[in-house]
Amino acid sequence: MIRAYWKLAKTSFKRQMIYRAANLAGIATNLCWGFFRAYLLLAVLEASPGVGGYDHDSIIIYTGFSQALTAPLKVFGWWDLLRTIKSGEIISDFCKPIDFYGMWYARDCGHAVYQLVARGLPLMLLFLAIFRIPLRLSASMGLAFLISMTLALQISFSWRMIYNAMAFWTLDAKGVAAMANIVSLFLMGFIIPVGFFPPWLQQAVQLTPFPAMFDIPLAILMDVPGTEVLLLLSRQVFWMLILIIAARCLLHIGTKKVVIQGG
Repeated sequence: MIRAYWKLAKTSFKRQMIYRAANLAGIATNLCWGFFRAYLLLAVLEASPGVGGYDHDSIIIYTGFSQALTAPLKVFGWWDLLRTIKSGEIISDFCKPIDFYGMWYARDCGHAVYQLVARGLPLMLLFLAIFRIPLRLSASMGLAFLISMTLALQISFSWRMIYNAMAFWTLDAKGVAAMANIVSLFLMGFIIPVGFFPPWLQQAVQLTPFPAMFDIPLAILMDVPGTEVLLLLSRQVFWMLILIIAARCLLHIGTKKVVIQGG
């Protein structure tokens, strides 16, 4: 079974390699948009020094990191499962001798790994080089960051599965999915840093799974105190388990009875 998941992830990875020109264009687009966001946030920082605990270097790291994760986390939406439910193609997936959730996760992992290596890493390095920002990470913090990123990708995937699964109960779930995606974009701190939120909103956001998708890996990347790392990682593990259970429950309920319209 593990071999089947590995092959699915490998195939997904290779599929992304076909679109090299598109990935290069994506790097250029993310870089230009990132410059705009960076200077906009630096202007905010100049008007309100120390806002959210950020300084010049941390703003650049935040901007570069957010642009680097645009593709791996599919932050602007993912509708693949929704489309297969709507078209009826999902029936072919049910016929495969493999766990439905695991199959989609393996595909997502292949895509995410390629986008991290071929797009995310070059973007982050370009930002650091252009703005001459040193990134000081010890070996232990680097390991913690890799663990945090792995958890963030899993949490993001489960959240996307949850809002895509709404298509089991509606004729067109794009509206629900789009709203869920907008909410997560804002609350994970992707549009503006969570540290810029009012104190009451920061406290409310920390009670949701969204910071675990982006804000926690960012905090570790910016070298939070070592005593806080285990607490942050434990929060990610908690939300990962909750969302996996929620996604699997929805899929189990939704797939008990599926009626394919028109065929």
